[in-house]
Amino acid sequence: MTAPLHILIGVHYHASGSGEDYAQGTPHGESTGTAECIQDLLDAGLLKANHGASGVRRKYEPTDGLAIWIDGLCRVPYPKLKWSLP
Repeated sequence: MTAPLHILIGVHYHASGSGEDYAQGTPHGESTGTAECIQDLLDAGLLKANHGASGVRRKYEPTDGLAIWIDGLCRVPYPKLKWSLP
């Protein structure tokens, strides 16, 4: 479960200060791929349903597990370009 869309959605809920859902109001946000990725994040316990307790309008809220997952992804070092002769 580390497709680029999973990561993009996870980063949105982790780092976005807005009270909006991922890609709200765009055709991309209504796609079945987005819905499946959000369901995967819900099933993994990285997102939870918002029942109005947080005071924002979005349907989903990040969990502590999402913060740990995103932090782990951010700790992976960038690859270094290393030239080699064949």
